[in-house]
Amino acid sequence: MEYIGIVIILLFLMLFVISRKNYSKYKNIFSCVAAFILAKLRPERLRKMIGVRLRRTHVMGAEEERERSMEELTKTLSLALMIVVIAGAISSLVLFTGRKRTSEVLERPDVGENEKTVEIELIKEKEIHAGKLSLAAREYSEEEFEKMADMAGSYIKTVYLGDNTDKDNIRNDLYLPERDETGTLEISWKSEEPALVSRYGIVDTANLSEEVEVTLTAEISYGDFVRNIELPVKLVPGVEDMEPADIAMDEIKEKEEGSREISEFRVPETAGDFTVRLKDKSKDRAFLVACMGLIIGTFFIYYRVNKLGEAGKKRDMFLMDSYYSFINKLTLRLSSGMNLRSALAIMVEDERRSGYGKDGLLYDEVAVALNDIANGISEEDAYTSLGKRIGIPEYIRTMSLIEQNLHHGNKDLIKLLEEEERKAKFHNKERIRKRGEEASEKLLFPMLILLMVVIGIVVYPAFISM
Repeated sequence: MEYIGIVIILLFLMLFVISRKNYSKYKNIFSCVAAFILAKLRPERLRKMIGVRLRRTHVMGAEEERERSMEELTKTLSLALMIVVIAGAISSLVLFTGRKRTSEVLERPDVGENEKTVEIELIKEKEIHAGKLSLAAREYSEEEFEKMADMAGSYIKTVYLGDNTDKDNIRNDLYLPERDETGTLEISWKSEEPALVSRYGIVDTANLSEEVEVTLTAEISYGDFVRNIELPVKLVPGVEDMEPADIAMDEIKEKEEGSREISEFRVPETAGDFTVRLKDKSKDRAFLVACMGLIIGTFFIYYRVNKLGEAGKKRDMFLMDSYYSFINKLTLRLSSGMNLRSALAIMVEDERRSGYGKDGLLYDEVAVALNDIANGISEEDAYTSLGKRIGIPEYIRTMSLIEQNLHHGNKDLIKLLEEEERKAKFHNKERIRKRGEEASEKLLFPMLILLMVVIGIVVYPAFISM
């Protein structure tokens, strides 16, 4: 699985070589491959979904809608491919730069530092056994130990009395440290009279009738090195069968333990019948990077498609806000004696002169319908297509009313539009009221925060004065 990045790159290059001949019109290789994949998969359902969302934000005919939806789909897929290929390249780079030799020199932790664990692979023919080697900190030499033991002895003599002021007048518990100041030397304690002074420094003088001298022995140790220090004080009254791989691991551990006086540990090339190498973690990292690229690429496609949907919702909201104004203007012009086509043409021209405000998208759609009529499409089909392109029930219903009354004059149509205008006005008020309620709900949380601040300002002085 660690080679997934290489597989991704090779697969992409193969697709590029295949697609270069027929899709050379695209400027970059990612678009070329994306177009080839879409041509083979023919995701018509996805194309239609993107086409519907594009049509909700742009004015276009059926053929243009098909072309633009394929362009958008190709662009989205090409960007996703770019992300995946880049992730594959990074994955391959991580894999090859992280390769380790079968024998490595490891930097051993310094004296007193925590041990570090490295993963070992024992290789024999096609068998690979995994193991872990704990690389301990460097150990002191005998000379270094003697120096450190002298320092530890001085440290013990400065702290062991605890709260007592004099070694000849011990009444309180002693402080017997278990390690030196550096934390590298172990200190164990023995008491001549454990009943009076325990090895933890607890002093019991309750049953004493006279002064008693007790000798404490501090054993300072580090590995095989030991130093004993005597401190007199005066108390005043008042294994199972092992697998070959386990044996090999023990052999490596023994070598590691025998080299703790030097700062480096060289991993042996062999142990028993096994070849030794450090586990190559770059394989896991390479696989992870490649998977992250695939996930990000998939998410990017979802994000692009979802973004079109959000734009469509915003477009629907603007069109619903424009509905009452559209019906009102259309009814007034029809009532003045204009025919339907002229009324719509004047409304489009007025909107164009005003610089296309918030109703610009609606009148762009109306302009497309008028152009269709001018190009020979029947008015019934043009108005029906207009309602379907807008895709909002209110507009579909209005276009249906217009289509049904085209050949009966404006009299009946005006009455129907006036009724539709009253409904639109009512629904417009309801929408405004609902948005006001939503705005109030959004302001509720900040108001609560301000209320808590005011309460705090008022109550704080009362608490201070208590």
